[in-house]
Amino acid sequence: MRRPASDSFSQILSIISILIAGVTAFYVYMQGQSLESRDALSKTFQQELVKQAADFDQQRDDLAAKYQASIDEHNKRLGEWNDGLNDAITTFRADGTKLLEEIAADDKLAQSMRETTFDQLVSDLRTNA
Repeated sequence: MRRPASDSFSQILSIISILIAGVTAFYVYMQGQSLESRDALSKTFQQELVKQAADFDQQRDDLAAKYQASIDEHNKRLGEWNDGLNDAITTFRADGTKLLEEIAADDKLAQSMRETTFDQLVSDLRTNA
């Protein structure tokens, strides 16, 4: 017996409907998987972001400590250099003062010798006159 055309058409529509329902179910399932994957990826990203922020903070703190240590070392060297300059200036002043005292003593001795020579010359002239 031959089936009416409407039965064949109904069967084809039923098969197409089942295929559409299957594809739709698969799509919904994949969307759920995608959402779960997205949530997992978002969670992983947040965790990595927190970790990277902590690493960045540590690196920043390390660099700040190195920078401060460098500044402290530089200030120490500048202080030592300044102390050396102050010592050199103090020594230069002391040497200058000593030299001026020696020059004054030499001038005084030369003046005394000139006076003695003059007095001797006057005395010799009086004796010879």
